[in-house]
Parts: sequence; structure tokens; C-alpha cells
Amino acid sequence: MSNNNVLILFFVVGICGVFAQVSNPLLFDNLVAELFQNLTAARDDLTNPQMWPSDYAEELLTQRWPQAHDYIVIGAGNAGSVVASRLSENPNVSVLVLEAGGDPPSLSEVYTLSNLLQKSEYTWNDYAEPNPTSCQGMKDGRCFWLRGKMISGTAGINGNVFLMGRPEDYDEWESQGNQGWSWENVYKHFEKATHDESSPENPKGSLVLNNFLRPEDFYTLRNILENATEEVETDYEVKSLGFTHDIMGTVDRGRRMSTGKTYLGKVARYRRNLHVAKNAVVRKILFNGWNKVAGVEVLLRNKKLLRLQARKEIILSAGTFNSPQILMHSGIGPCDNLRKLKISCMRNLAVGENLQDHGMMSMTYKFTKNIPQPEEADSLTNTFQYLAYQNGSLAANRNLVGFINSQASQNFVNKSDVMIVSGIDKPLRGANMFEFLQFRDEFVEEFLRLAENETTLELQGLLIKPKSRGSVKLKYPIFGRGPEIHNNYASVEEDRQTLLRYIRFVRSLEKTEMFRHYGLEYIRLPLEECDTWEFDSDDYWYCYIKYFMISAWHAAGTCKMGPATDPTAVVDEKLRVHGIKGLRVIDASIMPNITSGNTNGPTIMIAEKGAQMILEELQRW
Repeated sequence: MSNNNVLILFFVVGICGVFAQVSNPLLFDNLVAELFQNLTAARDDLTNPQMWPSDYAEELLTQRWPQAHDYIVIGAGNAGSVVASRLSENPNVSVLVLEAGGDPPSLSEVYTLSNLLQKSEYTWNDYAEPNPTSCQGMKDGRCFWLRGKMISGTAGINGNVFLMGRPEDYDEWESQGNQGWSWENVYKHFEKATHDESSPENPKGSLVLNNFLRPEDFYTLRNILENATEEVETDYEVKSLGFTHDIMGTVDRGRRMSTGKTYLGKVARYRRNLHVAKNAVVRKILFNGWNKVAGVEVLLRNKKLLRLQARKEIILSAGTFNSPQILMHSGIGPCDNLRKLKISCMRNLAVGENLQDHGMMSMTYKFTKNIPQPEEADSLTNTFQYLAYQNGSLAANRNLVGFINSQASQNFVNKSDVMIVSGIDKPLRGANMFEFLQFRDEFVEEFLRLAENETTLELQGLLIKPKSRGSVKLKYPIFGRGPEIHNNYASVEEDRQTLLRYIRFVRSLEKTEMFRHYGLEYIRLPLEECDTWEFDSDDYWYCYIKYFMISAWHAAGTCKMGPATDPTAVVDEKLRVHGIKGLRVIDASIMPNITSGNTNGPTIMIAEKGAQMILEELQRW
């Protein structure tokens, strides 16, 4: 069905609803006109190509000798869009952005539905190597890694949550030899990102932040978890931070506000010194001499291989998986791995090591009494409500976020170690958490047998500061065929103990008045290996962790920032690759240690700070 036919269908449904309530013909005519205007405007907004930069690829393809640019930014994701936007504020430099994907589809704009883009042309879809300590419940026992492949990158499919992390996260970075990265230093870059300094004559990039709209069942969820947690911790001297409903997001009335739109798309059509080439896959970085970058080798539209020159710098903002891959294909990385693939090693650095992710593990309950009724987010009525008035379930976020101290009962220091993301849902065939997260078919079927069409409470526990570390290595000598990923979740005993304490916390909620009021019952899936242990024993839950500890898609750390004296560091405090002139990495891969919450906000801060450092150096030249 075409977009226009869908629009007509929504319009007819809306008219019927209005007609049933309105008897005044003049009022009815006015409402019809208003609805038509709103629907037409919504359609145009969702499909408006002016939101995104025009494509410079055709010009590159037709030029006999492609012109050089001062800066080449690889990747137009969360970080690259910010970097390119800020650098091009200086009219005296030219900036070329090379993005492996194209414009986001209109479905990406409706951020509550963007999970439907999984395994499409708009995503990179990789699987980690089998891991004995996690993801055993997933297909082939392999963790699934989903990332965006489009303008905005993974910010075109993520949950849009904007958290800055804790001040001590950044103080820790500085204590590891990264001068200028303390909380006192980085906070101003968070602030800069949220202040729009545009004028009509001179648009500038900035974030759009708002509180999430909430459906009615969200308040039931908050009531349950806030009261249950308070009851569990009544006699604790040290209490958890608890749950919050006012978390900010990069959203506006249900519309995604990624940096690809609010930084790059906002300015690209006004700046002659900024060009964005789409469907441009960078295969490797080229060098002039032994340690000075000269340009990149890029495959445009999967049909022409070009070499493009950078006069000043190349900025690698391809993300935690693709940035290390490009470096390694260029000869920068662990020499042993590169030589096995017959790649000449020009700089032996720990590229691809230090992979981190919060990871997550779900526990699901079903309501048996006083059952709340969550709205169906994709119903026709809700779709009409979204298009006509930018509200309703499609515009709302139903997840509640909380931070608990799993050691609170032991009166330890008051520091949260688990983030809980919760929601009330009604699992359906083809639309349930187990299927979306790529669990094995037998687990999906068993989950649906126990929970299909039931109202459920989902509790996902994420380790705030995981100790386990993984890696990204090359599998093939040519970029684009996928990396070898070792996620290693829960490979460190301390992480398994924290997860066990999280489970014990959740199980303690079952005894509270709120859980009893709603008759919340734990949904226990049969696990042949784990069921050899007594249910609810520590051994049973340690086995459970192996099956259901999976990715939270918060990857970070594979191009670690640190001083030259640190053998695990890839970039210095200015984000320059050690031993290479004219090459920086600016994205989440530079984090020495992952931040305490979603990485969306910290990645934008890194890009703001990285761009400013480049511009300050430019002024000194």
C-alpha cells in the first residue's frame, strides 16, 4: 500500500471517529480541514528529504580527479555528525563526510517502531563468537550485535535515552592519564550540545532534548516498582537511588531527533564547505610515508573504488566495531592478527581490545490479578493519533529506568551497580522480546506458550560498571564481511556475583504488597542444563546467567584513550592515534571505561570535545 493510500485510510478512520461525536456541520467541516492539514503535514515531515544532507557521491563519481578536502570524517553516526557539523562552522576549511549507508527511512523517525529495521539494509548485523559465559540462549549461542547503517548511525535505531553518566566516570578517565577529561572539564561540552546558538543566517547544530511522553500503564509500572523497592529496603541503612520518570531523550513528540538530523542535516544544505557522500564504504586509510595519513580508499555505491585525499586530518567516527576494523585493515592494530591475514602492520597497537558493554539480563513476570491493559502501540487508532496530533502510544516511551544498589542489604557504600529498564507489555507472536533479541526458536515458542496475550512485567538488569572485557578482531582481509567479535559477558566472577545479587533483589520484590496485589508470577522457562540444579539455588541462577545475559548494544572501548606509556591505549587525550600523524578516532570506542548508563549522551559529548580540540589546533597553525 502506498504512503498516500495509508494516509487516506487513516484519514477515513479519523473522520468516522469524529463524525460519531459531532452533530454541528460547520464544526465538522472545520475538524475535517484541521485533520487533513495535520495528516498531510505529518506525512511530509516523515518523508521530507530536506531533513538530511544532499548526496555528494554522484559528484565524486563523475569527477575525473576528485578534489582534496581538509578533513575527511568517516561515519555520519552519532559522533561523526557532530564532528562534521562543528568543523564546518569554520568557513575556511572543507569537510567531507563518508557514510556507509543512506538516508534513514521514515520508519526510523517513529522511534518506538525503529526496531522493525532490524536485519535490513539500514543496519549492520553481526554475531559474536560463541561464548561459554553468556548468550547461550541465543541462536547458535552467539550474541547478536545490531548497529545503524545510515545517516545518524545507531542513533537512528536506538532508544534515544540521554544520560550523562556519573561525574566519577570521567574523573576515572583523567586518573588514567587522560588530562582534560575530568567531569569538571567535560561538563561544559554536554552544556554546549544542548544550547542552540543558531541564527536564521547561520544555523548551527545542537541537541533537541525533551522528556518522554508516557502512556497510562507507565504510571502503574512506576507505582509498582517504586513502592515495592521502598518496601524491600525499609530497614536498609543504605538505599538504592530508585526509579525515575523524568529521563531526557533526543526526541520531540515521538519523533527521533538524532544528531544526523539536528547537527548534520540542519546545516549541510547551507554550507558550501560541507559535503556528505552516502553509500560510501571506507575500506582503509592511506598513508603518505610511514606515519602520516594521506587519504582513504572508499567504495562508492558498491561500484567504484576511489582514493580521496585529506589535506589536514582524517577523523574516524565509524563506531565501536567499524572504527577498529578500518584501523586494522589499514595496518594499525595487533600485528600478530594482521599478519595472519597478510596485512602489512605499520603500527602495533591494541586496536579492538577493551570491548565493553553493559549487557542485560531479563526476568519476566505475568499479571494474574488487577491486570493493567497496555495500549497496542501499532493499532490503527494509535497510528492516526500519532500522525494527526503527535501523541498517543506511538509517540510514548513506556519504559521505566531505575538504578539499584544490589549490595544495599549488606550496608555497603551507597553506589548503584545495576540499572533496571522495565516495562509492561503484552507479548504477541512476531512481536515479543525473545524473538526481537534473537533467542533460539525453542525459547521463543516456550515463552509464547507461557506469556502470549498475557500482560507481563519485564525487568532488564544492566551492569553499570562491568569488569568483563571482550575484543574485536579481523576475520577477513577485506573490509565489509564482518568482524570476529568476542563479547565475553560475565566472564569475570565479580560480574556474575553482581548479576546474582540483581536476581535476588528482583525475587525479593515478589514478597511485597504491590507484587501480591497484582498477582505477579515469575515466568520460568525450562532449561535442561539449569534444571539439574535446585530452582532458586545460586547454582541454578549462575546457569541461568549463561543463557540470558546478552548485549545491551552499548558497545564502547575498542580504541581506548590513554597515554603512550599505556600498552592498551590506541589514542591519546587529544584522540590522536598514537604514532600516526593526522588521524583521530572520535566516537564511543575511545572510552577507557564505559559510562554509568546509556552511551548516547557521552558519545555526543566526546564528539563535541573532539571537534573543539581540532578547531583549537587549527587556530594555532
